[in-house]
Amino acid sequence: MDNLTLPKLLMDEYNLKILSATTFKPRSARELSYIFGIPLASCYRKIKELEDQGLIKAVSRELTREGKRYSKYQSQVGSIKIAFEQGRLKMQLHLAWRQPIEIEETPESMMHRVEKPSPIVTAEPAEAAEEAPTIVVADA
Repeated sequence: MDNLTLPKLLMDEYNLKILSATTFKPRSARELSYIFGIPLASCYRKIKELEDQGLIKAVSRELTREGKRYSKYQSQVGSIKIAFEQGRLKMQLHLAWRQPIEIEETPESMMHRVEKPSPIVTAEPAEAAEEAPTIVVADA
């Protein structure tokens, strides 16, 4: 997990609702969509994002009356602590059945990720610059 992905995921309203609703009881995407008014396609997309980062997990597969399979998901998050102190971003993540994950981002490590254009604009040498064509307007 990229160190800055976690805060982005947690700042998303739908992701927080999904994690909260699946903390104590596994729920299907359809249930989550209905409970929170999340479009079903968005709900599946959010579940996939959370699942890819290990924050939620499919814990069962069940059948509908029509014979279609669907998954029920449960949050794997025990706790998440995020702090920004003295220019440092510190995160502590407790996931089910894993050792706590501690992440620290310093200003230096954050700066290395940012690609900035050079603030210095270099001009072409005078001899390499072409002259602008002269436009002559004839009177009619």
